[in-house]
Amino acid sequence: MNIETIGQFKDENTGEIYTVLKRTQEITHKPVSGKHQSIPDTHDFITSCNIDLNPLDEQLNSFEMMQKDGIIKRVST
Repeated sequence: MNIETIGQFKDENTGEIYTVLKRTQEITHKPVSGKHQSIPDTHDFITSCNIDLNPLDEQLNSFEMMQKDGIIKRVST
């Protein structure tokens, strides 16, 4: 599994800041006559405190928090 930090996001209602991570599962493959390969497969998004997220746009600027009722938005740097 590959984990990548997407950025810092803020819940406008509570003021809490979350770090969002993208987890990518990998499939390993070793053909009979070739080198071992890892191929990226499915991915999901979570906060660093393990709250599942649902992306609300393709640019990954906002997420719906699944275990909590709320929306987090990217913090400008």
